[in-house]
Amino acid sequence: MSQQQPQYLIVSLEHTQVSSGCVAFLRPDRQGVTHSIDEAGRYDEDVVNADLGFYDDGQHCLAVLSTAVEKHVSPVVLLTELTSGALKRTNNEMRSA
Repeated sequence: MSQQQPQYLIVSLEHTQVSSGCVAFLRPDRQGVTHSIDEAGRYDEDVVNADLGFYDDGQHCLAVLSTAVEKHVSPVVLLTELTSGALKRTNNEMRSA
């Protein structure tokens, strides 16, 4: 049995609201953005890697491991969690486990 590949949420840096501190995510199938994790699209690692210019260019969008985000259970992700490195630390811990 093959292992399921990691899935990513795509943070829309352009639509993240700094004033309210809420992170915006791409919806499935490039259907706009949402601040709700439940409405955010989950993208397989090979899909993200096939188009890094769209999904993870570091200027407009940033791919974040979905399990790292979901570990911080909340209807929305606060900008402070993203910028403080909390999600990156969780991602690194999950990758090394």
